[in-house]
Amino acid sequence: MRVGRSRARATAHRQGANVTAFSTDDAGHEQRAVLTAADGFGELTRQTPHRRVLALGGGGLLPELLRRGLVEEGSVVEPSPARLESVRLAAKTVGFGIRGTVGEWDELPFADGTFDAVVGLGALGRVRNVPAVLRETLRVLGPSGRFVFAGERTTLGSFTNRAADRLGAWLSTREPGESPADDVAELPVHPEGLERLVLRLGAVDVQARGEDLSAAWFGLPARTAEVVRGELGSWWEPFVRRSARHLSWVDRRVSGALPRELFGAVTLSGMQTHGLERL
Repeated sequence: MRVGRSRARATAHRQGANVTAFSTDDAGHEQRAVLTAADGFGELTRQTPHRRVLALGGGGLLPELLRRGLVEEGSVVEPSPARLESVRLAAKTVGFGIRGTVGEWDELPFADGTFDAVVGLGALGRVRNVPAVLRETLRVLGPSGRFVFAGERTTLGSFTNRAADRLGAWLSTREPGESPADDVAELPVHPEGLERLVLRLGAVDVQARGEDLSAAWFGLPARTAEVVRGELGSWWEPFVRRSARHLSWVDRRVSGALPRELFGAVTLSGMQTHGLERL
């Protein structure tokens, strides 16, 4: 088993650092978010591999962590069967298999203490009952298990993301005199509230670290320009990807010195201890 895993990891590295299985028109933006989140996870965990990891959501974060050798065994719970199949294909592309389950995050189908880490990318903004999801997260973590929820958009992040999406869609599809169409409202997170909540649930080493300050404002014109990506040439996507990752690295370095409300997103992280407090 371990020999096969090592071969798969070696194959994935030979395929290059930017292997993905995204197929949507917004693939470039999602790939950049995945790479940035994986960078942050590696920093928080000091590049320590985790044996059993659960991902809440069917994006590309878990396959990328597998590819980097930060995860040995991956499982995914995703409410959408289509998104679950997408993450399975992404993991297969980089030479790994994962266990996938269609289900809700406020009732995870696992025994207490099953996992060494739980990860998500923009997951908390997709749910209404955040306390229930965080409680379940801590329940399935073993002692000293870590959770990392990256890419959780603040009010500012929701604004810049929606502005880029709406302007890009308008530029690509509008008729003369047409205005941008309204899109689905997002659920921005509040860093202090998230920290208080998980502390009450019994987690330790809790922090909601700001990310995407300069990267968020860079992303506004970058995502808008992607509607004419074919006219920009093959250099565009690598340039945007490198720039976004470098800016995100800078943002993480200054996050402790600036108000988190200035950042486009936060990464919520913490560790399980031995028991859950009652809300």
